Amino acid sequence: MTFIAEPEEAYFQDVQKRVARSLVCALLDGGGLGNPSPPRRVPLDYQFKHVTMLAELKFKTALRDFSRHTAGKLFNKHINDLWDLLATGIVAQRPLNQEERQNRKTGNPHFRQFARNVANSQLLNASNKLALWSGGRIISDYATNLGYKCLEATAIGGLLDLIKIYRNDQSLWSLWDYLAAEFCEQLRASGGEVHAFVRTFDNKASLFETEYPSLLAIVRDVPSVRIIVKFHVLVELNANRVPDDNLAVVDEDGKRHIFRSLGVHGLYRETKGLQPFTYEDPYEGYLVQKAFLESNKNDPKLEQEALKRTLATPFAL
Repeated sequence: MTFIAEPEEAYFQDVQKRVARSLVCALLDGGGLGNPSPPRRVPLDYQFKHVTMLAELKFKTALRDFSRHTAGKLFNKHINDLWDLLATGIVAQRPLNQEERQNRKTGNPHFRQFARNVANSQLLNASNKLALWSGGRIISDYATNLGYKCLEATAIGGLLDLIKIYRNDQSLWSLWDYLAAEFCEQLRASGGEVHAFVRTFDNKASLFETEYPSLLAIVRDVPSVRIIVKFHVLVELNANRVPDDNLAVVDEDGKRHIFRSLGVHGLYRETKGLQPFTYEDPYEGYLVQKAFLESNKNDPKLEQEALKRTLATPFAL
């Protein structure tokens, strides 16, 4: 079972209304795709926790709708198996969240198998412009606008972002680390170039706790594979000082964010056709960014809150 075509971000925007209509119809019909149940069993809390009928309904409906609009097809058994792994993984994750941080990311066999299954189903494909990020989800949107493929823009990333069931339960947050490891694992066979967009160098970020170590492990385990990681060091500008910028990204609160890449001679405006200076050593990128921000911390053209957060975050490899 493979997918020949890969959905783009526009696809998920296009199907959002169809998924919503499917959910309403399923609920009104006594709602259960794959496991019908009477409407009276729907929990009254409209926000719903993860292991509920509505969460299952949202996941399966979105995955079926996605499957119908691609060249491949996920059959009911595959969809049901993925949900079972997701649901049991949520339950298994809760005690792990109370233990040391690393166990949260390695001790859940259900999340690990879920990530492997979606990778085997071609739901994590990133074509040839795989990108990683650190410093807030808005950085993923920025990289996507430049034509790169972040985890959130893959088929499974877009689907989970579309149905948003992960927002109500912190136990599901760790799933992204398992998906991130598999996202990087696809380079094991052929190697290639990876772009990492960094606003904040943070040891606790998935980029430096999961993704970058995964890439280093591949290079260590398979010496014949060549992987080059290019770090785009970002600085955020004061959006009020740059009223017109078609590369601005808007967060969920409606705030505009404008970024520039930091090179050896200052800030550069990156575009799809122009890639500025990048760093292959992340610690070098960190030192350059820190020196630049320290020297310009009173510059009104820079976004001051982001600047303070970045300078306050320690980093060491």
